Amino acid sequence: MIAGHDTVLITAVDPARMVQNFIEKWSARWPSMLIMVGDDSPSFTGWNDAVDLPPTEADVIFVRDKKMERFWHEKTYEYMDENEGPFGIFYEPCRVGKFSITMQSQPYNRSAGFGFLPYGAVAIGAGITLVTIVTPESEGPFFQEIIDGLMSSAQKSSAG
Repeated sequence: MIAGHDTVLITAVDPARMVQNFIEKWSARWPSMLIMVGDDSPSFTGWNDAVDLPPTEADVIFVRDKKMERFWHEKTYEYMDENEGPFGIFYEPCRVGKFSITMQSQPYNRSAGFGFLPYGAVAIGAGITLVTIVTPESEGPFFQEIIDGLMSSAQKSSAG
């Protein structure tokens, strides 16, 4: 059984570029990081080994080192004793024409004088990518660092 918690991001930025930016940034935290790209790749490789990410769809698994790789094969997405654990980033194009979402926070640049209540919206799927992050937990410092790193990488990707 695969453990872990999914968090989905919806984005219009180049997903391969966003994940590549994330890999470069995360390598400062995990200099011995290994990654596995796709189901066809049965093994992990060094992050700096010229890994070409597919442009529109990929499964990328991250482990800190060889010890965490062995742990991943046994426990998948669970914490090791250091409050870090393997995680995955999976991206693919949205394959539906539209889908319903609930706005949980203000998506517009409005002044603080306006109140906010969650409301329903419809997302149009053309041109967007769904990015699923699988982490040991859906909250906490490690989870937040991954999310913040991806958000920063997405902003860097959209800036060119």
